Amino acid sequence: MASNFECGTSLENEFPLLAGHLKLIKTLFTCEGVDKKGLGDKLIKDLLDDFLFPASKLIFDTRSTPSKETVIGRSLPSV
Repeated sequence: MASNFECGTSLENEFPLLAGHLKLIKTLFTCEGVDKKGLGDKLIKDLLDDFLFPASKLIFDTRSTPSKETVIGRSLPSV
């Protein structure tokens, strides 16, 4: 069975793909009636979190969310 997608990362393929998506977004933002300020703020946050600093986002998310061990330790009655 042929696959249209590849697993893993290849930087030589990611940059043109990201550039194409950014050009599409830029074009869509030129449409009338688009809340450029609201959508732009969300887009910038998503780009920073998902593409530029994904490890920082992961660290932040895991610090603000209790771990499995923390939750289990809190729910067990002390003996």
